[in-house]
Amino acid sequence: MPTSGSHIVLVGEHSDPVFGDIKANAFMDLSPSFLVDSSKITLTGTNQVFKSLTLNLPLRYTYGVDFSQTDDPQTIEIYELKDTLELGKTYINTDVVEYDATRLLGTVTFKPKELIDTKAGALGVEITDTDYQQRIFNATVGRATLDEFINQVKGIAIVYKSGSSNAILGFDRTVASLNMAYSAEVDGQINNDLIYSVFFSNEINRTNTVPVFNQIRSTNRSSVLRALSNTTTEVEGTPILHTQAGTGVVARIDLVDVLKLKQKGEVSINKAELVFSPLLETVNNKAHPIPSHLILIQANGNNYDRLPNGRSALWVNEEVPNLDNFGRHLSVYNSVFKHYTYNITQQLQQVLNGSQGTQLFVVPSALTSDNNHTGAIGGESVTRLMIDNQASSNRKIQLKVFYTIVKQ
Repeated sequence: MPTSGSHIVLVGEHSDPVFGDIKANAFMDLSPSFLVDSSKITLTGTNQVFKSLTLNLPLRYTYGVDFSQTDDPQTIEIYELKDTLELGKTYINTDVVEYDATRLLGTVTFKPKELIDTKAGALGVEITDTDYQQRIFNATVGRATLDEFINQVKGIAIVYKSGSSNAILGFDRTVASLNMAYSAEVDGQINNDLIYSVFFSNEINRTNTVPVFNQIRSTNRSSVLRALSNTTTEVEGTPILHTQAGTGVVARIDLVDVLKLKQKGEVSINKAELVFSPLLETVNNKAHPIPSHLILIQANGNNYDRLPNGRSALWVNEEVPNLDNFGRHLSVYNSVFKHYTYNITQQLQQVLNGSQGTQLFVVPSALTSDNNHTGAIGGESVTRLMIDNQASSNRKIQLKVFYTIVKQ
């Protein structure tokens, strides 16, 4: 599952009774800001003195624990990467990046409930490693260029340490920052309230943004999913379809039966809808909420079909044809009828015409923009869905097709 560029960075551990033991760590490079001089770091004033270094992480996502009902504490740790992440590389959830586990940059124990209840925004993690502090200060005071900064200071790994209740936590890296507080002489007076910020969302050059990805691993899955040990394995014919963002577990369906319509002669599709219903007992689970949106991805066996630009080939939900961004690919959960509906009229016509394949992946999605493609198709959460397709159920997957036979 591609997880590069995710807007939400994931940290935590959680034991899911169906999808197994999930572990998530986040890896992010740094990007200094060049607000005054576009080529070099510029601090305010003269005779700067270092005061503190704090990592601010806004909490945006929790999974596995209903933190509105518990004040269980969680602990995360920050480490320095041994090397910079590769520019332009698409990282996947099982990629490994080394960090120095013997040198702790900082740690914090906090209660997610307090951040949620008070809308406090960012979690503050004080960076206490003096060597890292000194290198950040030297690079900024020394007016380092981008290359000089990257050579002196590496990115960070955010690692889950422990929690009274194991959970997956998601932090918004687009507004996260590493803030260096310092004092300096400004206009003949000492100003003690100065801040220089390093971010994780800037463009690092003209063609690449700051590398960031989520490492998400899943083990000890339930008996139904135990065979899914790698990217080449699959489980067929189960009455319940399983799909989970982040871990690479996806549900695949095949619309091959639609091709039987060709036996009737020339067929014109008037309207086609594909309907998915979650198991009813999962709908109101606050610890494991179902996804707000689904996305359909063109499949080729166990692989995503790719467009010429390398992106996954996504199906459009024709209920929202006027949207020109990522939203046109999504199906929103209908809380009244408790299902997701896709209008696939034109695309089903293309299936009949032979210009579109019959296989699709069903994946939970974040509501996001087109510039966060890999995060949107499952890289920034571990939200899971169990789709009801049991023979005795009235909530089975439905393909509703209204068509006209064209007489010669």
